[in-house]
Amino acid sequence: MPCNCTVNPTPTPQVDDWTPDLVEIEARHKQSADYLLFVIDAQTRAIASIVEATEYCVVGREVILCIVDVPPGTEIDGAVVGEREMKDLNRARQYLRDVAHRHGILVHDEVPHALHDLRMRLQVFEHICMDPAAEELVAT
Repeated sequence: MPCNCTVNPTPTPQVDDWTPDLVEIEARHKQSADYLLFVIDAQTRAIASIVEATEYCVVGREVILCIVDVPPGTEIDGAVVGEREMKDLNRARQYLRDVAHRHGILVHDEVPHALHDLRMRLQVFEHICMDPAAEELVAT
């Protein structure tokens, strides 16, 4: 059985004007990716990314998550996040954590740990591609 080993890094850029053509390009890349890394940090509200990551967790995609709560006094888009908004943003992050845990997905709280997780998965994936007999061991 041939193994399709492809790594297609497609970061989602932070742009002011997210156009439909960019959404379509990003969707194609994500559809073909073997692993999806989501970093939900405190630098953006990340609501759309949280919804998207939740969907991928629920449908069984290989998701690697790094989720960082928004601390008091955080500034996003030039404005300090109020206490009420901070609680809402962190509640959304907690919901994603809960969904991920229910679907057996490990959640990291630091980017280096998430990247290490991804690196280990890619090494296993590469090993399977180089040795088709290894695929049978992983499947059992």
